[in-house]
Amino acid sequence: MITEDPRHSWHPFSPSAAQNGEAICSALLPQLADNCRVFEIGSGTGQHAVRACLARPDLWWQPSERASELIALQANLERNPVPGVQTAMTFDALEPPATVPAFDALYTANTLHIMPPTAVESLFATLRNLMTPGQVFYSYGPFYFKDKPPVPSNLAFDASLRAANPDQGVRDLSWLVSLAAKSAVSLRATIEMPSNNTLLIWERLA
Repeated sequence: MITEDPRHSWHPFSPSAAQNGEAICSALLPQLADNCRVFEIGSGTGQHAVRACLARPDLWWQPSERASELIALQANLERNPVPGVQTAMTFDALEPPATVPAFDALYTANTLHIMPPTAVESLFATLRNLMTPGQVFYSYGPFYFKDKPPVPSNLAFDASLRAANPDQGVRDLSWLVSLAAKSAVSLRATIEMPSNNTLLIWERLA
């Protein structure tokens, strides 16, 4: 798997994005059509965008972040230029823009557990207007499943998140499914990932 060039400079740098990037690309990229246009929500440092477009030069990838994080994200992208990665744009789940560039697939990684519940609700409510029937939304991170006992590492991670901010925490998949249903979005598949993470594949229904 092609990765970020280690000579490039990342400020800030996300160790978790570096560690999980190869696994995410291995699961995600084969599902994306040729010349797929990807809109990423909450791009963080931009490492996932760069890694994906290094591995798939045909991709068109739109990074986004909240206004407070946008300058740092764009600086990282400019220090690590890769064809296909677009100029970062502002996207706030609590106040989503009325329009976004045309895309074929939505993607977000390690965001739902750090968003407050109100932002998660707002994001899923936005999917009704953001997506068109048949489009797919990929979301990666740790989740709780009602038919599986939570693993100790996710319980510990959840506790650390809530200790830092009570609005953060590992999200229950059944709650997300109920939010998605209100926007005519259905959970199509789940892919188990390393370190007790999961790639959720959602589809906008007719």
